Amino acid sequence: LVDKKGLVEDIFISSMRKYDSNAQNYEVVQEIGYGIMEASLTAAKKWRFNPARDNGKPVKAYTTQVFSFGF
Repeated sequence: LVDKKGLVEDIFISSMRKYDSNAQNYEVVQEIGYGIMEASLTAAKKWRFNPARDNGKPVKAYTTQVFSFGF
């Protein structure tokens, strides 16, 4: 994707979110290179969130995060 300012690329990282606001099993679904994958994984691992719920009880859930970078 190219916008008026330059090139914009996305990295997709999939993970399983656990009951306790953390995630595990990170997987890079789409990578763009330039060493940016490592920075994206580091950022993804720092995220905290409210767990998914089923009938009010926390459950594990899979999600994909998108990190956009402009050049």
